[in-house]
Amino acid sequence: MPIKSLETYLFERGLVRSYPIEALKNATLGIDVNHYISRLLTNKREQFLDAIGGMPTSLKLYLESDLKIFEEYNITPVFVFNGSMISNQKDTSGVYPSSNGNTGGNSNLNLNSNTSNNSGTNVDPLGSQGPKTVRDSVLSQRHRAWTLWNNLLASNQQTYIDQPIQPQEPFRFNTAIDTTRFYGDLIKYFIENGIIYQVAPFVSWCQLAYLLRNEYIDAIYGPTDCLMLKSTTKFILGMEFPNKEFRFIDKSKILKEFNCTHDEFVDISMAVGNSLQPTTLPPLQIYPIHQLFDVALEMVLSSATNFYAYQLSNPLKNESSVYIEKYQKGHASLRFMPVLKDSGKVEVFIDEQSKTKNNDENNNNINNPSSNLNANQSITSSSSTNNPSINTNSSNPNSSPNDNKVTTSSNATNSSSTATNSNKLTPQEQESIDVTSLGEFNQIPNDVHDFIAQKLPHEYYFYKSIGIIDGRLLDVITTGFYPEESPLDGGSTNSYRSLVKLSVDAFKNFEINLLTQSINRYYQIKPIKQIKWFAPEDPVLLTNRITPSVFDTINHLVVKTGSNQNKNTVGDDATKEGKESNSNDETSNDQKFQLSSLINILASSKDLAKDFISDDVLFSKKVPDENKLSSPFDLLSTNYLRTLYLLEFLEFDFSKRILKPTKWGEILLKLNDLNISEKYFEPILILLVFLKLNVLNLSDDTQPSIPSALSQVTLRSYPLESSYILLITRILTLFQIEQKPSHYHGPIDKKTLVFRDHLDFVKVNLKELYEAVTIASLTSGEFLRLNMDDNAWRNKIVGDLPFKSSSPNTIMAMMWEFFLQKFLHNGNAKNDALTLVTTEFNTYRSTPNLEGQFKNSLEFLEQVSSVFNELLKVGLVTENNTKLLSNAVEFARTVLESN
Repeated sequence: MPIKSLETYLFERGLVRSYPIEALKNATLGIDVNHYISRLLTNKREQFLDAIGGMPTSLKLYLESDLKIFEEYNITPVFVFNGSMISNQKDTSGVYPSSNGNTGGNSNLNLNSNTSNNSGTNVDPLGSQGPKTVRDSVLSQRHRAWTLWNNLLASNQQTYIDQPIQPQEPFRFNTAIDTTRFYGDLIKYFIENGIIYQVAPFVSWCQLAYLLRNEYIDAIYGPTDCLMLKSTTKFILGMEFPNKEFRFIDKSKILKEFNCTHDEFVDISMAVGNSLQPTTLPPLQIYPIHQLFDVALEMVLSSATNFYAYQLSNPLKNESSVYIEKYQKGHASLRFMPVLKDSGKVEVFIDEQSKTKNNDENNNNINNPSSNLNANQSITSSSSTNNPSINTNSSNPNSSPNDNKVTTSSNATNSSSTATNSNKLTPQEQESIDVTSLGEFNQIPNDVHDFIAQKLPHEYYFYKSIGIIDGRLLDVITTGFYPEESPLDGGSTNSYRSLVKLSVDAFKNFEINLLTQSINRYYQIKPIKQIKWFAPEDPVLLTNRITPSVFDTINHLVVKTGSNQNKNTVGDDATKEGKESNSNDETSNDQKFQLSSLINILASSKDLAKDFISDDVLFSKKVPDENKLSSPFDLLSTNYLRTLYLLEFLEFDFSKRILKPTKWGEILLKLNDLNISEKYFEPILILLVFLKLNVLNLSDDTQPSIPSALSQVTLRSYPLESSYILLITRILTLFQIEQKPSHYHGPIDKKTLVFRDHLDFVKVNLKELYEAVTIASLTSGEFLRLNMDDNAWRNKIVGDLPFKSSSPNTIMAMMWEFFLQKFLHNGNAKNDALTLVTTEFNTYRSTPNLEGQFKNSLEFLEQVSSVFNELLKVGLVTENNTKLLSNAVEFARTVLESN
């Protein structure tokens, strides 16, 4: 969130200036992704996205349009994503317990919220009974919209037959869209289009300030928060591409107009609320949010108010202590924000214009005790007794928290920013630096963990910066909490809540163990709890320590298709046969990872144990480099194989040399034989995992029951066909319709969305499990990381990672639902039913080839039905469900092929 109400105030005062975009010709422009998307997807756009799920399709349209302008003027965009939340952001997000100086403390939780760096409080969090965070407002509006839609559906049942009811209430109103939901889609888009991107360790605009000061970018396109930085004097606030202009801010002119100093401006910003300190502090809570900055500035000019002093003098001691700490943490975060530097390390960025680059890098490692010139000084009022991990840089579990080893490979270290080389000062220049002139900026406090977050190894942050792992799992480790948040439908069904409970043993214990066993021992014994939004008072303690560790149980499973193969180490016949059938004359280094290729390699093996069980662990120093994993395909395939074992699709025992598929694995290995399209392998695997968890049969209704979008006339008159429609819509929540970018405003169906949320939960957990397995492999040294340059990491590894894209929306499922309903009620007239879909879903613009999309989705249904037939043969599904699905698909085919 930007500084509250400041942007409007700047426009009112005429302090935002315009300039032709041609002035940026040949420049490198650093773009804050959250700010950029907030300008594209304003409050009045994509208002029904939360009712259908998926990624906003209109975003791609805006991106393509903007990138064309950048290309026209030879502007190189560098997109920087927000990273993990800092302490103040966590406290006001509603997701994590309030730290109040102790990140492991207990507090009352409001877990009907989502993790987002855009969270902010608009009212007094201590005294208000209304919504406290942006996320609370989102949930409140979403609940209101579903309630009104249910009422609308009920009130129209007497007249509703086959014409779907359109929702009247938007599902998002006056709040910023949560961009973290589709970070994976954006990263994939950037990779496919050759766009430079980076994920900041914490705050994106601070990362941009570092890149600007070190001349990796020429300008910043970011939020008003940039005004709090001393080193940033001008930045771009907005782009007017139709007029080919950009709007920028000159800080010196603003401070002159405001008649205040930089310190006074920061003081005001901390009081009104900003991204580093989202809470509005006393005495400003009583004023409307759009007047906050104006009122605060007037108080400073008229009565020389200092808002920090105001908090100190507040007679309500219990209340003031909370606000004092929030202010201190926000101010300290601004002064000592860690960023990812060109050395590959995450270190404190001292925002001081006189600070030289080399001196900044040599003196600001928050993990180096020698850099804490005043080690006993704490920048906040809380103590540092809860930070045995802040100095953790070693992957050795026996190391102490003060060890300063770096596990990052030299190549990963050098490639962890948008540019790999930095200008170094000569020894003479370095000696000439007057360190003492920097004063308090050289005094990095020893409690950075209290106002930022506990520190993880640099290597973890590098993998996060390129998108191999997202910040959620890393936040779980540093905070000690795994918050389970309510899905788009609200998560009221028993089956979804059972899914959440089962995920502990099926996914989360593995993930935590894999990520903590290779780092400081503190994290191996640190309590980590799963906290559910529907039962915050009943947390579940996750298992950090497993004997033997998860990685020790899987590290002998290896897929190696390179030319330097050894039968005692990796597969031989199977990998050769798989390569011949899938890659032709491609080399392993060039082979793109696809699940179908891996399955073909596994299915072609005559002896899985012989081909894919390694005698030696690959990270051992005794193993020569030629026997390690050397290609991205081998890395991704190996970790996919290990993930399948953890999912119980494979039975593995190293001591007995047993590796064979379970019944579920047998079905997976048959997908190529069943002629399943490659693009459907991942959706079918997600469905298989969901079926394996056994929380809800495809044909069963949820409990409590969710009203169907079908009319009561349809449900009464065509009960069998209605059951067919239920199965079809549920399976098609895995099918993404191909449509042109547009703002969706059409029919909705909560019953379909509920099932989509079940599958989405499974997909997210599969993604996190695969990420954890991959990170464990990389940090152990199994993969030759020095063989990869910066582009190769992104294009050949991150670009091919599975489960990264958002789950499909419910549009195709609803199109079939209302198409079949209209067909039943309109004398089996197919053309009339298609016309209804065209009109209600406005497919003239979004889906010109509507009938082609119906045929493609029918093909997906048929392939899923063939998988169910195989599941029936091995007794994994019931005959009734299989027959019902088969009849449903036949019904859909008959309707679509009718005249």
